[in-house]
Amino acid sequence: MNDCKYGYDAQTNQIRLTLLRGAEWPNPHADEGEHEFTYALYPHAAGWRSAQTVHQGYELNQPLRVIKLSKIKLSKIDRKLPAIGQFLNLPNENLVVSAFKQSEDDSNQWVLRCYECHGEPAKITWQNNSNTLLAQHLDLNHPQIVNLLETQIPHTTDEISSWKITTFLLAQI
Repeated sequence: MNDCKYGYDAQTNQIRLTLLRGAEWPNPHADEGEHEFTYALYPHAAGWRSAQTVHQGYELNQPLRVIKLSKIKLSKIDRKLPAIGQFLNLPNENLVVSAFKQSEDDSNQWVLRCYECHGEPAKITWQNNSNTLLAQHLDLNHPQIVNLLETQIPHTTDEISSWKITTFLLAQI
């Protein structure tokens, strides 16, 4: 796995990672200078699907970052966090969340984009219980499927097709 190099191949007895690309055009000096990258070997006994290789790649490429915000005054009730908290749970191992953002058109709506990463259809199940922070604030009972422009599209099934990107619009409660 690596965080920025796109040239690699695996043979029976070797793995190769291309570190620099010697292109002459459009910029003959593109790969000169200092380069920084991360790579990791992820050995696993079973196949790449059961080893959750896609998820491991995301964790390498987008590690958890802590962002300190300015102090916010909270009421005494809000000061205590639960011992275990969860913002969102997609129980399907073959679904990857690629975006969660506020809607472009309505600040009371949120966009959740995910894709199927194993080549197997996935039925999405929304866990609408008070254990998830998302469920406490969003209407998970009526998600709308939308396109990339956040316009609702006709959808007749709750199954996400193989390799498909699906975008949901969720209303704030």
